[in-house]
Amino acid sequence: MKSINVWDLPTRAFHWSLAGSIILALIIIGDSGPIYTIHAILGIVALLLVLFRLVWGFVGGEHSRFTAFVAGWPAVRQYSLQLLRLAPPAHIGHNPLGGWAVLILLGLSFLAAGTGVLVGGLAGATTARLMLGIHELAGSLLQFMVFIHVAAVLVDWFLTRDNIVAAMWHGRKTVAETSAAINARGGNVILALVVALPLLVLGGLIVSQVDLGSAPGRSTSQSE
Repeated sequence: MKSINVWDLPTRAFHWSLAGSIILALIIIGDSGPIYTIHAILGIVALLLVLFRLVWGFVGGEHSRFTAFVAGWPAVRQYSLQLLRLAPPAHIGHNPLGGWAVLILLGLSFLAAGTGVLVGGLAGATTARLMLGIHELAGSLLQFMVFIHVAAVLVDWFLTRDNIVAAMWHGRKTVAETSAAINARGGNVILALVVALPLLVLGGLIVSQVDLGSAPGRSTSQSE
């Protein structure tokens, strides 16, 4: 057996940061005061992380790029049939279903965080009420997808004996000595910082424009 690098540091930092911010935001919910402030900040952090991942999906490490894990229908179908037979093959990066799950999670995270920012004061009263409904729906769907994601990881771990949780922590996987798999290319930390810098500026602009004390859109909706 041999150990190879699979997940670059920026991808791993993104993964655990987004997981933490989303889970905490789903738990810490309030309409005003410190609880709302924490929820709003977590949402802004999640939004910036998703934007980072969207860019990183084109310029990041080998297995972090969308072209590496967004599979077509034939591959998804084949993998699904193998999964139904309880014999899915292990993959170096994301498996075909996992790749699409990543896109869904990113999409729901973006929708929930983006509409949350609008509810926080960047939209007018009428638009804010609409965004609030979408925000709450996206949050519920995201909560469901997080549960599915965790369950799928555990099932994959059980069936393939591939500890993808540990791999996403330290970035390495163990493969057969005869495997053609090699260390993943790309994923430069300096490049990640270049991508992150304008997003930090964007985050500062968002914070300066939204109300971190209470949600105007939610307050307006409740007052009516």
